[in-house]
Amino acid sequence: MRQTKIKYKNLAFSTGFTLVCLMLSIICFKNITLVYGIDKLGIPLFRLIMFISIGLFVGQIIESLGWTKYPAVIANSFCTAAW
Repeated sequence: MRQTKIKYKNLAFSTGFTLVCLMLSIICFKNITLVYGIDKLGIPLFRLIMFISIGLFVGQIIESLGWTKYPAVIANSFCTAAW
């Protein structure tokens, strides 16, 4: 039987490192609470991820409907105007 490699080793390391940094910051800096962290970090990250997801979704719709030539004409006019 063939041994399988761990596929998510880098992801596990990154997640573990992030959690260690978060715990150290909560321990070392007494003013940081979970509510403060969610308010100042969690909500802006969530908004950023949502806007990126919406942009990707709209891009997929534009590409699947074959509307890529229309934005290309607009982008081409901006590129030629920049020169």
